[in-house]
Formats: sequence, C-alpha cells, structure tokens
Amino acid sequence: MPIYTTPATTPTRSAYAIALTRRKHADGRAFLFAITIAVSSVLLVATLAPSAVHAQGGGGGGGGGAPATAPAASTNIKRLLDKSDPLEFLLDRKKPLELTRAVEDSLKLLRKEMQRMQEVVYKDLDKASTVKEQGQLPSPTVVFSMTKESEERVKDIQSAYRDRARALLSPGQTQQADSLEVIWKRGLPRAEPLPVKRPPPLD
Repeated sequence: MPIYTTPATTPTRSAYAIALTRRKHADGRAFLFAITIAVSSVLLVATLAPSAVHAQGGGGGGGGGAPATAPAASTNIKRLLDKSDPLEFLLDRKKPLELTRAVEDSLKLLRKEMQRMQEVVYKDLDKASTVKEQGQLPSPTVVFSMTKESEERVKDIQSAYRDRARALLSPGQTQQADSLEVIWKRGLPRAEPLPVKRPPPLD
C-alpha cells in the first residue's frame, strides 16, 4: 500500500526545513561576523602599536627626536673607565692591603665624590651630543672628538682621586698597592684599535 501524504502534512515539513536552513545560515553569518571583528581588532592593535612606541620615544618640538633606545654617547667610555676605578681597586683588595676601618670608610667617601664628578662629565657629553644646530645633530666626527675629550676628563678625575687615596695608605701599603696595580692593569679592557694586518708580500 503506497504511503499517502496528506496536503496538510507537506507544508508543515517544508516550513520546518526552511526554518532550520535559515537558522544555520544565521549562525554561520554570526560566526563570520565574530571572526571579522576579532581579525580587525588584531590588525588595529598591530597598526597603532608602532605609532605609540614612536610617540613615546620621539623628542618634542618638531617630532624628529632620537628614539628612546638610542645609546648615549657616554656609554662606551663609561663602560671602560668604570672598570679602571682606582678606589674600587683598593677597596676590593682591603684584605691583602690590611686596610683599617677608618681608611676603608674614607676611601668609600672619596669614591662617591669621584663618581659624582664623573657623572657630571657623562651628562655633559650626552647633552652636547644631542643638541641640534639648524635642525641637524652633530656629525659623527664631532661626537667622536667630544667623546675623546670627555674620556680624558674622566681619566684626570680618576688620577687625582688615586693620588688622594694613596695619601691615606702607609708606605708599606702603598708599595704593595703599586705591585698589585701592575697586575690589575694588565687585565683592564683597552680602547686602542686593533692592529691592522699587513697584506702578504707580492711575489
């Protein structure tokens, strides 16, 4: 016996199928819309992030300042000359030199005073190397000249405080400090350029 479908049941099934299809399409569009919003948000953040970093690092006025991550002109000489601190040398060897507590305290005070004077030189150099004239920063040659001058100033400061520190030592301690200093200076980093290799002789 053939299955008989009444006219009343056919429209009901069609309406249910149409409603189900429409719901699937609506869910699909909602999912695509959510994905689009998420991707747009990521792209917006990626676009604005470099601008924010540039705004934080740039200088005032014309907006053409150096980035915040630019190394200071005093970085290299500070790295080298901080290691040649003559007062830190004595304090690190207080046991073999048999320094008294009074001498040790005096050396610490001298060292703080010396460091303050060195920092003034470093700040002056960094300020001078970032001053613009007619919208232009100093040339590398000028910055190099200023750096060498500042390096000599710091060396003079260290030499003067070395003499003041040695005046606090006894003759025996001074002689022993001189011997230890010879060995210590051999291990200090040097600022001289590497020797240039000569080309092989032509046959």
